[in-house]
Amino acid sequence: AARVRAAGELALYLNSFTARTLPPEALDATAALRGRELFHESGCVACHAPRSDDGRELPLPGSEPLGDLAAKYTTHGLRAFLLAPLDARPAARMPDLHLTPGEAQDLTSYLLASAPPEQAATDRRMEQDAAQIAAGRAMFASRSCAQCHLLEDPQRAPARPAKPLPQLDVERGCLSGGIGSWPDYALSNAQRADLVAALRARDQLLTDEQQIRIKLAARNCIACHERGTYGGVPAERNAFFTSNDEGLGQESRIPPPLTGVGAKLQRAWLEDCVAYGQEVRPYLRTRMPGFGPDFAGELAELLARTDSLPPLELNPLPEDSKQAEVIIDLGRELAGERGMSCISCHAFAGERVGMLAGIDLVDSTAQRVRREWFTHFLHAPSQFRSGTLMPQFFLGGESTRPELGDGIPAHQIDALWHFLAQGRNVRPPSGMRHEPIPLAVGTEAVILRRSVQNTGKRGISGGYPGGVNLSFDAEKLGLNQIWWGE
Repeated sequence: AARVRAAGELALYLNSFTARTLPPEALDATAALRGRELFHESGCVACHAPRSDDGRELPLPGSEPLGDLAAKYTTHGLRAFLLAPLDARPAARMPDLHLTPGEAQDLTSYLLASAPPEQAATDRRMEQDAAQIAAGRAMFASRSCAQCHLLEDPQRAPARPAKPLPQLDVERGCLSGGIGSWPDYALSNAQRADLVAALRARDQLLTDEQQIRIKLAARNCIACHERGTYGGVPAERNAFFTSNDEGLGQESRIPPPLTGVGAKLQRAWLEDCVAYGQEVRPYLRTRMPGFGPDFAGELAELLARTDSLPPLELNPLPEDSKQAEVIIDLGRELAGERGMSCISCHAFAGERVGMLAGIDLVDSTAQRVRREWFTHFLHAPSQFRSGTLMPQFFLGGESTRPELGDGIPAHQIDALWHFLAQGRNVRPPSGMRHEPIPLAVGTEAVILRRSVQNTGKRGISGGYPGGVNLSFDAEKLGLNQIWWGE
């Protein structure tokens, strides 16, 4: 009875911070259908159980239960949480899936659709009771709730400091299995045993790789990614990982491995990817979510210290402009249709040429991958990802295009890197064909934003009455071309 009373007082205290009652919202059946598809394709089922057509959770091992969401959330509250989960839970166990407001509404409609409409859509508030609210305020302070939860309240007494870890008695309190004045975390016997073992071995130093595994498990990264022999998409969830371009095979639907990722990705890009998510693989329907900058910085530091590749001698681009131009021209020739035809399988500066559209060559090289990894990967792609569709252009240390340049693999790979690393204004290789888009200019000016010949990816073209045309380079911030005619 005392626990129930204390819970009620705490609930009243927390509910007193609700400024107003929001109007109820009816659930949209059409939105719920879109939400069902989003739930099963965007990555939610990597952690949560998929659902049958009638809304029942399918029992898959390792699923985090959602519980009775309708009893916990209002429509407004669940939508706000899905849009910004890290605001509510900075520990980032629930990552940010970069939902649009419409997608958050669709998911909310789907997740609450099984509850009675009046239960799911009504923002219920408890009746105010000053005495009970005051008791709840005191309870919040005495039970050290503020140690974990942020709640601004100048009237509340400061939280009692936590006992230092070395002073904990593992036979008492939370780990005792009993019920008392301490929190009840509903720990299983195995969980208590693990915690006791960890506390007793707290002075034992963990290796960087062990710390990486702990962090990957804590955020459930291993539900989508594998690192060495650890983690990966389990067989019972494999069918929920789908693709927008099945021609790319397994790589088009299964997230990439994290093996050696610290040596593969540039540090800044890796941190941004983990912190905020990325969409460099548009063919993957499962989204890479964001886990916040704190976790990202810690994980990226560990990965950078742990992962390495054999050293290579990498030649910088010559300072002499003519020598540099020769190397860049060779890289352009190798990337084009008369060379190794990289553009037939990869997007190039945001443009797709062939039937396949693998990861963008320009963005990936200039901003994402490390040059050492790029070089090793081109020498032996299958050693980095089993079953990859990436051809081996330098089998046995010999180039498949010995007639280009001097035919030396190291020189050809260097040329490819220097060509692609120029960024979005790189001159397209041969084979990048674009159908003309004629625009008729009448009595008013016409503007077009797109890639423009001799201007680059960030071109802004303007056509004026009388036949005067110009293009502006928005990357270099300068007028680039002006001409008469069409």
